[in-house]
Amino acid sequence: MKKSSSLREFKTVQSDNGPPFNSEDLKEFAAEMGFTHKKTAAIARTEGVDIQAANYDMLQAYRETPHPTTRTAPYE
Repeated sequence: MKKSSSLREFKTVQSDNGPPFNSEDLKEFAAEMGFTHKKTAAIARTEGVDIQAANYDMLQAYRETPHPTTRTAPYE
């Protein structure tokens, strides 16, 4: 594959080693394009977690927590 001047050249690409990033095709592409693929552990697993409910709970807690200086909640 010929390098395109319109593509930004990277030295390293970092991913969580998920299915799209652990193929032989990516290894070959990285070698052809001249970058290394750094695999990292996934930050968080969301299996069985309702993300919308978790976000709602976090926002509710934030909105109800008084600011230390003003002693009022942000959502008042």
